[in-house]
Amino acid sequence: MACINCISGSIDRGTPTGKELTVAGIPTYCALPPGGKSNQAVVIISDVFGWKFPNTRLVADKIARQNFQVYVPDLHCNDSVPLNLFEVITDPAPSFFRRCLQYLRLISRVPYFMMWLWRHRLEKSVPLLSTICDTLRSEPSFGITKLAAQGYCWGGRHAITEARTGKFDAFVSVHPSDVQVPADLMHVAVPGCFILAKGDFMFGQRMVEKTQAFLKDQRPALRVEFREYEGVHHGFAIRGCEDNPAVLAARQDALQYGIDFLKSVFGDKDK
Repeated sequence: MACINCISGSIDRGTPTGKELTVAGIPTYCALPPGGKSNQAVVIISDVFGWKFPNTRLVADKIARQNFQVYVPDLHCNDSVPLNLFEVITDPAPSFFRRCLQYLRLISRVPYFMMWLWRHRLEKSVPLLSTICDTLRSEPSFGITKLAAQGYCWGGRHAITEARTGKFDAFVSVHPSDVQVPADLMHVAVPGCFILAKGDFMFGQRMVEKTQAFLKDQRPALRVEFREYEGVHHGFAIRGCEDNPAVLAARQDALQYGIDFLKSVFGDKDK
């Protein structure tokens, strides 16, 4: 399923400061902490716009500055949704007529987007993610002992389905899309948090309640947190407009909340 907010938003100002490298044969953006070393790492599983999307790389840089290694792999095999299909939605809208035209263009792109989702279903992308995780964990040069998944939109579902022992030690799922409950929760075995837009069509209140009920019943001892933000839409934490003070505040809080969650789970003793 797709929604208009999956393929629209704003592109952040700023220049990413990390570097591109290859991990297990997969092109990957890497951002390292100021000291260059940390035994704690985050794999960002991007939205449909992929590992080169400026916003995603800037988020990786911000997480790295708080003493994490951060990796953003190309799980789309050079087939991310191109930025020429990204609709920049300004806030406030310049005019009613122009906003209508923007939404008509977005609606016309939905068939392409649905085909893209089929090409990049879990069966295709999860093996790539597993390869990345295995390499980061096993290769001594990375020096990683704690590994987290942080997924946005398309990647938010992956963060949930792969939140299992031996792969990740914690997960952060940010306004995930296409989540199947309870099927996608069956293997959740590590601490995690859900960062959501309240009333999000892709992960609404009913889905929140079903997820909470399942985890409470099936994983009562597992730490799983939920944080919802009002007045924002699906995609706000990665594509929300920086020029809207309320959206920017929600974005900043959501990012820091996820970072603080991982710090509390991992601790600081070996960083």
